[in-house]
Amino acid sequence: MKFQISELSVIIPTLNEEDIIGQTISALYCQNGEKPKEIIVVDGGSKDDTINRALNLGAKILQVQCGRGNQLAEGAEFATGTWLLFLHADTLLQPGWQKAAQVFINKTSLRKQKVAAFRYKLDDNSMSARLLETIVAVRSKLFGLPWGDQGLLISSSYYRSLGGFKRFPVMEDVEIILRIGISRISILNVSAITSARKYKNSGYFLRSSKNCFYLVCFFCGVPIKWINKHYNQER
Repeated sequence: MKFQISELSVIIPTLNEEDIIGQTISALYCQNGEKPKEIIVVDGGSKDDTINRALNLGAKILQVQCGRGNQLAEGAEFATGTWLLFLHADTLLQPGWQKAAQVFINKTSLRKQKVAAFRYKLDDNSMSARLLETIVAVRSKLFGLPWGDQGLLISSSYYRSLGGFKRFPVMEDVEIILRIGISRISILNVSAITSARKYKNSGYFLRSSKNCFYLVCFFCGVPIKWINKHYNQER
């Protein structure tokens, strides 16, 4: 039996994302009217109009304690789809994502324990953006380390067998990818366009250098609380 997008649960953690959440959700609907089984917006305490805008577009709302790992974990517990798609609030999937997801899933038995992410792309036409996209593409292919900005498509059964997302405030995407392993990760030939605002605000080189520094800290066993404290001070 072939997989249909109507069997997919999409989980989106949010915190004050009123400017972008409408576009993110709208990009999940097919032109032929087909849509995911459910779009679950897991909000960590937004003070703006994020929740109302998501509701108006048919999303289900969960309100939980802030922290992306916690929000993703709570959303997964609530989800009822046979496959799960974890997506950041400022990431827009491009046309064709549904077909790419269906083809991947239909080639992947639930027992094979494979996952997928999308190609990383920024909403910025600068050379710095193109360079960063190239670096991410090489890292994703060679080291099996796609970012959370690229989404994560995974069967609900495999997700649960892994133990799900750790309830980390940061690095939750890196941690689960390490448990999955490079041999089980595919990069779909469709872009997930992510906001470049954080790179524009602090500069591509500085922001990328700091991201690498905190990634090394994580690999070296530095406590998540320390990484989160310093990472968020610089956001």
